[in-house]
Amino acid sequence: MFNPANDMGAIRFNEFFAEKHRITKVLEWWLSLENRCHTTKAEVMEWITEYAAAKMSNEARAVTKFKKLQTMSKTINLQVVQEFDYDKIHAMLEEPSFAPFSMQLLDTFTTSRHVEKHTQNRRQRTKMVCLCYCIIPLIS
Repeated sequence: MFNPANDMGAIRFNEFFAEKHRITKVLEWWLSLENRCHTTKAEVMEWITEYAAAKMSNEARAVTKFKKLQTMSKTINLQVVQEFDYDKIHAMLEEPSFAPFSMQLLDTFTTSRHVEKHTQNRRQRTKMVCLCYCIIPLIS
């Protein structure tokens, strides 16, 4: 039914996707505790992992191709060091043409659920940890 190669999609796709969040509900049902089918859960989790890995890989290639973070062709001098700014790098990586998906995952990975209680200083440190996770693989 959902395979585009079967040319059956127009009516069925429109019907299925007409209600917002329907796909999210289906995925949540497949991964819920009530679903005792471990193979379904394993397959969905495997797909999610492979999709996220491929998406992050594509974003890493885009950032690498841009060459903004590479230092091989640059002379490291006082100006380069003084212009190094984690906030600017973070903002650049969050842009749609670079790595928004990867940055969202890394932000989630490095940010506490209680971030509202954190001081501005701690939020800045968390941002730096997130960037270190992202930048180190790109420049090595």
